[in-house]
Amino acid sequence: MFSIGEFSRLGSVSARGLAMHPAEQLAAERTRGHLKLAEQLRCARRLRTLRRARRTELRAERRLITAWRRAAELRDAAEPASWYVPD
Repeated sequence: MFSIGEFSRLGSVSARGLAMHPAEQLAAERTRGHLKLAEQLRCARRLRTLRRARRTELRAERRLITAWRRAAELRDAAEPASWYVPD
């Protein structure tokens, strides 16, 4: 049927026959393309989620620092009043 040289040139072999039909090849390539795109989108979504989480974390840290400073200011403002004893 085929010589060894001809068989090696066929490349991919399907389960139904020796070579895929052009429509099947096109569908397989399209599927591979969709899978590759899905993987890239998955990575991009992960990165976007990580960046969003990092921004949220930084925002929370800034708020915490602001709250600590405000608490220290209020403590400092309250201390002289606690030492004040009217005559």
